[in-house]
Amino acid sequence: MWLQKLPFAVKLLLYVLVIFVLGTFLGVIVSLIAEPNNEEVSGWCIATGYILGIVITLAGGISVEKSGLHKLYERAGAMKSNVTAIQERMENVILQMDSLMYRHMEHENDVYLKISEDDAKKYRHVKTLKDIRTSLSTYPVLRSDEDIMKMFDEIAKDNDRILNVKLEYNECAQRYNAGIKSFPISVFRGMFKMEPLEYYQNSES
Repeated sequence: MWLQKLPFAVKLLLYVLVIFVLGTFLGVIVSLIAEPNNEEVSGWCIATGYILGIVITLAGGISVEKSGLHKLYERAGAMKSNVTAIQERMENVILQMDSLMYRHMEHENDVYLKISEDDAKKYRHVKTLKDIRTSLSTYPVLRSDEDIMKMFDEIAKDNDRILNVKLEYNECAQRYNAGIKSFPISVFRGMFKMEPLEYYQNSES
């Protein structure tokens, strides 16, 4: 994963340096094997060493970067699963809270639910955290119920968790998307079937 964090110029310099060192070393090895009696290293041995150095360096770099990107991809997938799980739990609590609020308001019918000319005080079922906040503001009597307020706190905390996980996911997706567009992975991206990850967009809770 550390390779994806390097600027392109630094990464390219690192590859060139590794190719030079590895190519020279392999050239000497090839010379020792193919021409053990020669005191000087032949040009074709050096050329062979550099070719092998390029192949090995690129293969190693691609393997390291692909492994790091795969970990980022798996981490992003786990984060999306966490968001879904928290959302399902929050929706379940909202359903319970809505039922409790509705039963509570039935006893306050004369005060809060009497149908007026503009019908402004008629209870409306809650589906989101915003709806709950509006209801608690519109009907202060609901804030006196401990169970309702405990559910509200639980939903608010889950909503904060979802926002934090989405932010972490977007950061992870940004690193992954940048990684698959960088050299040398970008050259083999189609072969590896690496598609960019979609970001979470701002949504009203």
